Amino acid sequence: MIEKDGFRCVNAGVGGYRSIHELLMFKNRILKFKPAAVTIFSGYNDWEDYKSGTYGKNNQFIHCLSHVLPTNQLERVFDYSALAHTAKKAVYKFRDKNKLVNKDIPGITKGWTEQWKKNIGEIIELCNENGIQCFVIGQLAPVYHNASREAKLKAAIDLNFQDSFDGYLEFVKLMNRTCAELCEEKGAVFVNVARDFEDYYPVYLTDRNSMERYSLFTDCIHFSEMGNLIMGLLIFNTLSNHLQCQH
Repeated sequence: MIEKDGFRCVNAGVGGYRSIHELLMFKNRILKFKPAAVTIFSGYNDWEDYKSGTYGKNNQFIHCLSHVLPTNQLERVFDYSALAHTAKKAVYKFRDKNKLVNKDIPGITKGWTEQWKKNIGEIIELCNENGIQCFVIGQLAPVYHNASREAKLKAAIDLNFQDSFDGYLEFVKLMNRTCAELCEEKGAVFVNVARDFEDYYPVYLTDRNSMERYSLFTDCIHFSEMGNLIMGLLIFNTLSNHLQCQH
């Protein structure tokens, strides 16, 4: 969308990465190319892995997809076998290496945000030192305030929310607040997609259109094709304004 303004966008995101992995990726793979700008969409994996007990504090060697990633050549060969994949999952479950038990929702807001702020804050500082504009994208989610019990049940079925609708709503509020505070402290631009979504698409804010809102997502965090289009437009509005001023 921003090619017409002379910018080329390169996707360097990796599924399953937490903020520690994003920091290492930026330091070792991205910084040397001196991009004009960097966008960061981060936080969910830190929260999810923390509440699921998947990793130790800031452990860079394990994340939520560790149980499905090959660690040697033999496992790479076995990756082609559905039977081997099923057996590996069973072994990890037996050895308690995979996500098994969620910590209760009220406790999850305290153990991961400081580490996330430290890692993402370091990325922002490196951007500032190298003249790179940094944008931190907030969370846009299918959850919304004052949802009815029926709407929550629909989310549980259609988006696999189970009983975590209200807990995820608290995460979204916490994440957006944390992003905004970090950007103000470090001098990055907070892309407030949740606010812009409410401004541009108020029709999605009530139970009456809950199914239409859910259709923008494939689960609690990933977007459908239409959801990606809307998210892209919301991000583009902020990015284009800032980048045009510097171009």
